[in-house]
Amino acid sequence: MKFAAMPVFLLLLAAGLARGQGISGSISGGPGLVVVPGQAPSGVISGSVVDDRGAAVMRVVVHALAPPTKTFDGRIVEMTRSAPTDEGGRFRIDHLPAGSYLVAVAPPISIRIVRPGMAAAATGDQPVYALTYFPGTIDRAQAQPVTVSGSEEQTIFIELPRVAPVHVRGTVSSPSGRSTSGVMIMLGRMIGSSGGTSMAGYVQADGSFDIPIPPGTYTLIANTAPGSTGGEFAAVDIRASDGDVNDVALVLGSGGTVRGQIVFDSASPGGAPLGATMTLGPAPGGSMIGRPFATVPVAEDWTFETTGLYGSYRFSAPGTLAMQYRVTKVEFDGREVGNNAVAA
Repeated sequence: MKFAAMPVFLLLLAAGLARGQGISGSISGGPGLVVVPGQAPSGVISGSVVDDRGAAVMRVVVHALAPPTKTFDGRIVEMTRSAPTDEGGRFRIDHLPAGSYLVAVAPPISIRIVRPGMAAAATGDQPVYALTYFPGTIDRAQAQPVTVSGSEEQTIFIELPRVAPVHVRGTVSSPSGRSTSGVMIMLGRMIGSSGGTSMAGYVQADGSFDIPIPPGTYTLIANTAPGSTGGEFAAVDIRASDGDVNDVALVLGSGGTVRGQIVFDSASPGGAPLGATMTLGPAPGGSMIGRPFATVPVAEDWTFETTGLYGSYRFSAPGTLAMQYRVTKVEFDGREVGNNAVAA
């Protein structure tokens, strides 16, 4: 994994705004659901989830995935509405616009945690539940779409199959040469526009790891300080759907750096005042690795710099400019990116 400093330039255009009119100075706006008065979405997908023995599966999340669409800023998103199952394995996802949806059930990632000093479970792995699509397949290509229209309700039944886990094996190293024994390994998973991470295991004394996981597509993360900033981390996307994944090499680093400057279409309004800041956050559906959110100080010459980044981010213009200017152009690494998120 290679980190580099990326230059960003925001061009602000003077804007004569009416009092109280809101503007967004973010580099990337999130996807939204536009509701036309009198045409509010009201379709429903409901049903139940059972295991391979026919018993109700409670407290798993069921997702309705809309077809991928392109947002105003050019990103492809797969909007998601979700609902948990109740004590009887029943779920109900409402307020769906008319259309065709893939329905996915996301059981918690249940794996055997191998702590440093413990022998890896190379054999005897117990069957696990994986991300399952209606009518009961872990292969998305075999999923059957569910169509809703108007105010109708579609009722479906999903059985979760038990499958053999696959193994992900590799090493974690640090450029410092220090031992990585005990570094935490996490699994990140995106389901449409929803995502989360789960504990997967630890690096062993020799710098290796061997993790049995449910088949699927994940982001594998090694992090020396999960849930905080300032630590070293590494991440790689893996596809573990067709068998074991071997020889994964994660090299820890401190993350990417973004340096930038705010410029104006006309004369600068003077130096940035003390306390001027920008805010930074992950683009919708973006990673929570590294520094997910930050307040970035703006120097007197309108330059800024922030570190510890991984993934795609959006920046907001300083609040001191909100009523006088709007963002009209964003240049990233020498090219104009419009309102797209910046990838660090």
